Order: sequence, then C-alpha cells, then structure tokens
Amino acid sequence: MKTLLLFLLSLITLSYAYDYSHYTDIDPRFETVTCSSTIKLQNVVSGAKLHSHIVRYGSGSGEQSVTGFNENDDSNSYWTVTGKYGDICARGTKIKCGSIIRLQHTDTKKWLSSNNFQSPLSGNGEVNCIDSDKEDSEWKVECLDRKAKYWIREKPVRFIHNKTGNRLCTYMNYIYNDPIRGQMEVCAVSSNNIQSQWKVMEGFFFSEQNDDNN
Repeated sequence: MKTLLLFLLSLITLSYAYDYSHYTDIDPRFETVTCSSTIKLQNVVSGAKLHSHIVRYGSGSGEQSVTGFNENDDSNSYWTVTGKYGDICARGTKIKCGSIIRLQHTDTKKWLSSNNFQSPLSGNGEVNCIDSDKEDSEWKVECLDRKAKYWIREKPVRFIHNKTGNRLCTYMNYIYNDPIRGQMEVCAVSSNNIQSQWKVMEGFFFSEQNDDNN
C-alpha cells in the first residue's frame, strides 16, 4: 500500500511539473517575438485569446470593444506587433523586455488602447481599439522572467499601458451577453495579478535580425 501511494504521488508530481514546464518545440530562429509579427495572445489563466471586432461599447468611450474569446480559428484574434510611436521598428527586430510597443488589430486596423473610463462589467479600466496610433496605443512589455532579455513566445509577459500605468487583464467571471455572448471582458487593472499574464501561442513570425547590442 505504501509503495502504491508513493507511486501515485510521483505521478502527480510529474504531472504538475509538466504543466508548468512544457513548451512547444519552436524553431530557434522564430522563438523571439519580433516587429511585424502577427500573433495571437492567450491569457495564461482563462486560455482566452485577446480579441476585437466591429462592436462598439455602449458606454464609456464608445470605441471598438476588446474581449477574451476562446474560439481558436477566429481571425479577429490576430494582432500585429509594431514599435513605439515615432520609432521605426524594422521587420524581424527582436522585442526586448521593457520595450514600448503597439498592437494593431489585423482585421480592423485599429490600435489596442486603454483609458480612464470604467469597463462595462468589472468597473476596472476600459480597454478598447482606436484609430489613433500615437501615445494612447503604447504598451510596455514586462517579462516575468527577470533574467530574460527578449520577449519569448509561449512564456508569460504582462502589458502595461504606457499612459495610464494599468495592466491588460481578463477575468473568467465577467462574461458578456448579446451581441458578443460568451466572450470575456478585457480590462486594465492597477496592480499585478495572475489574470494579467499573457503569452504568444501562435501566429506568423519573421526571423530575428542581428542585434548589435547582444
């Protein structure tokens, strides 16, 4: 009986380690997120993809809404990575941890942003998509691995809105009804939590350019 219990405990331990250490085999040339890559961002806790569509908020800013969506094959969950406003970020340039970036919604061409309006369901900061590609659409990439130099695919990061200082977040218990039934609210929160962690799981990637600062 004791041997059986030890065996079962070992299986549980291995399963736990696997859940937190598994990463898909990635070609080393494409393991770093680079400028002009088109990506899907998945929330670490809910598994929902960062998503937008031609549906405006009925309150707050009235801008294009942003949600978390679990559907894997929806093209409205693709975002293109660009650099800080006014800077040229050449295609294939590796994104360093701590960099200021912008995310353009691929289908509608609007830019991920946030503001001081309250989000419709949770009352946190509103996250939306806007026409302007200036400072309001800038986000800081915060790598959770403090030793990391670059934003690496499948490893968790946070996005901090450069103007408000709030973190991109989604909660599984805040769900919309029609016309976007079943989609989760995406909001911006003032402090770190596990729901504000995101990772790149799929997309279209450009190979890395040489970095003279390596």
